[in-house]
Amino acid sequence: MVAIAGGHGRIALRLAERLSGRGETVVCLIRNPDHAGDVRERGGQAVRKMTMDRDGAIKLLRAAEEVDAARYLMVSSVGAEAPPDGDDVFSVYLRAKAEADAAVQASGRDWTIVRPGPLRDEPGTGKVRIEVDPFRGDVPRDDVAAVLDALLAGPRASGRILDAVV
Repeated sequence: MVAIAGGHGRIALRLAERLSGRGETVVCLIRNPDHAGDVRERGGQAVRKMTMDRDGAIKLLRAAEEVDAARYLMVSSVGAEAPPDGDDVFSVYLRAKAEADAAVQASGRDWTIVRPGPLRDEPGTGKVRIEVDPFRGDVPRDDVAAVLDALLAGPRASGRILDAVV
């Protein structure tokens, strides 16, 4: 079983479709009950959640620890490695991502954090550049879903933060 937080997100829906298409059980955590139909259309089971980027990620991490989940993947953001101090929405978002990333790293779980560049909606390229050092560039959401799918298969990137761009 794979649980996807932010289950109605554009990457999450693509990942749910990939996983359910090959027979995986996919549970998508959503905030808005109106999104349940979109999740079902992609093969996922919708479950409600009422959280935000930092607190939700940390709560889900604790739940993964309680059930001894085999893998924990976090979608973060480029810029979370050195978030700015500002009070604007994006600065606060990057600080929340950075704090969630730190909690994942300190957890002792088998984790991988993926920090995609700016996200695009066009079809994936199938060619993603993965870097362990911060790197800038954009990436189709389809390609981010493909990276997450590949990472679920095994621990080859365990304990790493990966920037994903094309």
